[in-house]
Amino acid sequence: MAGRGAPASAASSDRANLIRPVGDMPLGSMHTRLPASAARRAELGSLEIFWKTMTRERWFACEVLPAARASLVPEDAAQVTPRGHLSFYVARFSAYQLGPQKVGELSLREHFTRETLGPLVIAKADLLGTLVHEWLIEEGLRAPEVSAEALTSLVAMCFRALADVRMDNAPPAHGLASSLILNRMLRGGGIQRETGARWSVNLPEVRRVARALALEILVIHRSGDVERARRLFSEEGHPLPELEPAIERVTNVELVDRAPEFVVQGR
Repeated sequence: MAGRGAPASAASSDRANLIRPVGDMPLGSMHTRLPASAARRAELGSLEIFWKTMTRERWFACEVLPAARASLVPEDAAQVTPRGHLSFYVARFSAYQLGPQKVGELSLREHFTRETLGPLVIAKADLLGTLVHEWLIEEGLRAPEVSAEALTSLVAMCFRALADVRMDNAPPAHGLASSLILNRMLRGGGIQRETGARWSVNLPEVRRVARALALEILVIHRSGDVERARRLFSEEGHPLPELEPAIERVTNVELVDRAPEFVVQGR
């Protein structure tokens, strides 16, 4: 796996050396490149080395779970699991490229402005990366409980993303996308404020709102409606005041780094 501290062409039988660049990444960073070399995949074991160890030990435990506990009531924070987060995050990468990549003769990047395309694509990926598991469950390809875990992870990750933007750990486009999603969840009854700054999650409404918003975004994407996209994020790209205390809690949560434990699986 090409990572920090090792050239992409490195060839070594020392499995630890191949894994270490990912494990030594600083807290808060996320490596999204999968190993392209079949030889290196064979030596490392499988893609699960990246997703199931670095994501769980380095990102989920250090940042995502603390964010869930800071923003959600305990019974809902307990639904934010490594499996649910992994399910949400892996699927969203495939969702980035869903839909037409051109409007007429122009690429999406040429047709939409940078300020609208970024949050539009991120919101699409966040929503479809969650909803795909509903279809997989219906087809018997995923355990039914993944639905609650993935939907709750979506809410927690939106709070985490807004905190990251405020700490300059994520681009502003993530803040626009996450604000849009949380605002719709709040207005649609998907999340409700409880005691303190924590929120409860109404899963049927989160599912309904996510589906409706995903459809709206896909229509904008398909039609190339730049003005509608600009209006969407201009009007709903900033968190509603009710959300601010929870965002502040997540921003101030103490992040504790921990050394990942790598396990080679699927050999």
